[in-house]
Amino acid sequence: MSTNVAFCPECEYRFKLSSRPHKGQRILCPECETNLVVASLNPVELEVAMFAKHSTPAEKKANAVIAYCTECDQPIKLGAHARQGQQVVCERCSTVLEVVSINPLELDISLTGIKGSRMKKAKNQEDFEQKVDQEWN
Repeated sequence: MSTNVAFCPECEYRFKLSSRPHKGQRILCPECETNLVVASLNPVELEVAMFAKHSTPAEKKANAVIAYCTECDQPIKLGAHARQGQQVVCERCSTVLEVVSINPLELDISLTGIKGSRMKKAKNQEDFEQKVDQEWN
């Protein structure tokens, strides 16, 4: 009987799977209670299940936490299992943010994603200005 090892992508809990896992198999993390699915077999990798069997959409919304964009104060909903280092994009201003603290929950501008985000913002502004120029000419 071989032992397969996998890690929860939310909390890094180490699973020892003694039986043969199969792709698509659902697992509930005993540490953070995240619904997971076996994504690959060699090596065994787990992903957060897109549609959990054990919770309803209302329960998922109730477990969501709110943080605010540091640039525009837009409320941003994060899952109850937000983790340090997780990145999110503000829907209002397109700023790439990173979870820098869990307790209390804090977001800050992502140092790894800020360049791409600002370039995208600048490109959108440039496109808008060109469109306005074309309409005036």
